Amino acid sequence: MSSKINPLPSASELAQQFLYDPDSGLVYYINPGRGRRKDRPAGSQNHVTKRYYLFFEGKKYARSRVAWALMTGQDPGCDRDIDHINGDPSDDRWANLRSLTRSENLMARRAYGKSGLKNITLYHRQDGSTAYRARVAYGGESHYLGTFEHEEEATLAVAEHYREQGLLMYQSPRVRQRLAPVKPVVVEKEIA
Repeated sequence: MSSKINPLPSASELAQQFLYDPDSGLVYYINPGRGRRKDRPAGSQNHVTKRYYLFFEGKKYARSRVAWALMTGQDPGCDRDIDHINGDPSDDRWANLRSLTRSENLMARRAYGKSGLKNITLYHRQDGSTAYRARVAYGGESHYLGTFEHEEEATLAVAEHYREQGLLMYQSPRVRQRLAPVKPVVVEKEIA
């Protein structure tokens, strides 16, 4: 998201101009002006960031922020980001949007790197062997969790740290599943 976020017009002004479909995530103009069609979704996509933007009274607004304002009646404000839970910035369905602080949104970013997990990096030792380093950062602080022989050990250290800090919910569903896989519940039957 760009560093400068235009404050949204009031929810009532937006509701007079736009209609949001929460199931598809699309926004339509209620009274389209010159060059706009009522049957086509409003806005255009930034092909680099994949986000959709709407234009209203000469200003550009992220479609996800407009959708949030139309559904809640409130501007998320310049200090909150509208995060896409599935990581796809073009998917503005209501079920895929959540309001997070900038720090929380950065924690929810997708993982990059060889390990496939955030906070775990593959480390090459001088003797040619490899290990996994676990480090998490949030709230302006970095927390080194250790170097581990196996990726699973590093993953468990990160998961445990997130659980202790109450931060596991900010990870993407794919990362949450890998960090804290659901274990099947075994129910023993009584013998009568």
